[in-house]
Amino acid sequence: MISCSDLYQIYDRACFEHYDDSFCVKEKGSSASLKKVVFMSSSGIFGGDKLLKESLSIYFGGKDGKLNFKQNCDGFAITQHNGKLYLIWIELKSGFNGIKFEALGQIAHSYLKIKHHLMMFTSFATNHEEYKEFAIVISHSPSAHFFHQMSNDDVAERRLTISSTHKSQAIVNKYRTELRDNGETVLRGVDFGYDKLKNIQKPLILEHLPLVHIAIDDEQGSVDLSKIIERLQSSPKIREIL
Repeated sequence: MISCSDLYQIYDRACFEHYDDSFCVKEKGSSASLKKVVFMSSSGIFGGDKLLKESLSIYFGGKDGKLNFKQNCDGFAITQHNGKLYLIWIELKSGFNGIKFEALGQIAHSYLKIKHHLMMFTSFATNHEEYKEFAIVISHSPSAHFFHQMSNDDVAERRLTISSTHKSQAIVNKYRTELRDNGETVLRGVDFGYDKLKNIQKPLILEHLPLVHIAIDDEQGSVDLSKIIERLQSSPKIREIL
């Protein structure tokens, strides 16, 4: 398993932290109504958004509406559970209606960037296939009004001929419906432009990434990563990918 001492050879120590039983993700926006989530987990590494923000200026390519590597998630974690390795992308959104195409893209496009940084180290690259990968998005529960609105969107979806501008909304409607109904979905790289990339190492290309939604309705809360892992492992749809 890659270690912080490996990462500290190159990167600012503020980009990563080793944790023993928990780490914290904070939403820095002043208007955020979900401000802090503590993740309980066995020991591992947490990388906040500093690394992604500090390297933001080099990711100018691919801005075509779908493929946009200027989008960042809130952080990632590397941990172990029952002897297996996990690499987890994390995004906080105050409201369920904030889970839009751009928010999902923050996870999808951070996939390549985080893997890009980690693949420099043999302690990750030589066994990267052993890491089970998934993402977590945390927000408040969808409101009754939003449930109603999504139902209207479902009806409209069947009536509309999907134009190029409507495709992104159709994609996010599908993901949000699955998150609303099941609390989980699978992000497809092709939905976020990964099929347009050429001559990129395969480990950096997002193909399928399980995504689970966790509802926290207060300003702060806690999440047990082991329970999320066990939940995903029990899902027939996710188990085949994870």
